[in-house]
Amino acid sequence: MQALSSARLLVQELEDEDAAMFRSVEQVTAAYVLRFIIIRIEELALAVDMDPMVLAILSPLNAIAGVSWRTWKDFAEVTPNSYAQGNAAGLLEMSRAATHETYLDNVVSPCLARLTDYFSSHQSACLADSRTCPLPWAYGEEGHTWIEVLSKRPILLHKFMLSMSSDWVGRPDHGCYPFGDRLKGAATLSSGGSGSVEPILIVDIGGAHGVTLRAICDANPTLNGCMILQDLPDTLASIEDGSLDSTTGVQIQLMSHNFWEPQPIKGARIYYLQRVLHDWSHEKCVIILSHVADAMRGHEKASRVVVTETMLPDKVVTGQSLNYWSDVVMLMVGGKERGETEFKELFNDAGLEIVDLWRNEGGMSVSIEGKRRT
Repeated sequence: MQALSSARLLVQELEDEDAAMFRSVEQVTAAYVLRFIIIRIEELALAVDMDPMVLAILSPLNAIAGVSWRTWKDFAEVTPNSYAQGNAAGLLEMSRAATHETYLDNVVSPCLARLTDYFSSHQSACLADSRTCPLPWAYGEEGHTWIEVLSKRPILLHKFMLSMSSDWVGRPDHGCYPFGDRLKGAATLSSGGSGSVEPILIVDIGGAHGVTLRAICDANPTLNGCMILQDLPDTLASIEDGSLDSTTGVQIQLMSHNFWEPQPIKGARIYYLQRVLHDWSHEKCVIILSHVADAMRGHEKASRVVVTETMLPDKVVTGQSLNYWSDVVMLMVGGKERGETEFKELFNDAGLEIVDLWRNEGGMSVSIEGKRRT
C-alpha cells in the first residue's frame, strides 16, 4: 500500500496541469455516469428508449478509469460541480487548464448532471439535432442551436473559443499533416470572393481566431501565397489586431462565411476543417463537406480537403481517456467522435474519397486527406 501511495504521488508530481485536469474530469464524468449505467443498463435503456450508441459513448470512460464504489471517497469539490483528486485540485486554477475547466464546469457539467431527466423526456433521435440535444435543453433554450445558446453568453463563448484554440496536452493537431510539403510550388490560381490574385493555399473553414493558420505559417516560413480564415462575423471581430500578421510570404485574409452555405472560394489547394465535424451529426457533416466537394469541382488534381479530428479505435484503448471524454462532450451538443469506418462513410456520402491518413503520435488525432470523387 505504501508503494501504491508513493506511485500516486509521483504521478501527481510529474504530470502537467492539463493531464491532471483531464484525469480529474475523467473521474468526475465516471461518477456522473455511474448513476445510470453501472446498474441495470438494459432496464434503463428500455425505460428511456435510449439508443445503444449512447451507452457505447459513455461506457469507455468507466472501463478506462476502473471505477469502483470506493472512488467516491477520494473526491473533493473545488468549485461548484467540479471535482478533483488530491493535489490535482490546486492545478485546476493554472494556465490553460483553468480555461478548459471553466468551460467544462459551466457548459458541460450542467448537461451531464441532468442526463437522466433529459433521457426520460426525449427520444434518442433528439441527440443528433443541434436544437434538441442536451445543451440547449439544459439551458432552457431548446429550439436554439448550442452555438446560439453560447453566443448569448459572451463569457462562456470566449472560454469555449480559447479552449478549442489551445494545443491539448501539448500536441498540436495541425502538426500531424505535412502542410509544407503539400503546398510546395503552389501556383494554381483560385477564384472566389477574396479578391486576391495570389494562389489560395489554405481555406481554414470554421478556423476561429486563426491560431492554426498562424502556426502553419510559423512552421513553414518559405510558403508564399494567401490563406483564408473563414468563420462567423462575431468570431472574426474578436480577433486581436495584429495577431495574424505574418513575417513570411503568406497573407492571411479574413472572410465571413457560414459553412452551411456554398463555399465561395473555388479550387483552393487545401480546404481545412479542424475539430469542426465532431460537433455535428452525420447528415449535417455531409452538408458541410458537400459544399467543399462542390468548390473542388474542376480542380480534382490539385485541390484537397483535410479534416483533423479524433479517430476512435475499434476497441477501447486505455490511457486515452481524453478522446472518450471528448465523445461524451460531443453528445451534449448533438455531435460525436468517429471511427475510421464512419469517416469513410461520411466522405463517401459527400462525394469525396479518402486518399491518406496522417496520425498524431501519442494520441488519436488524425488528419484525413481527401479528394473529390470522379
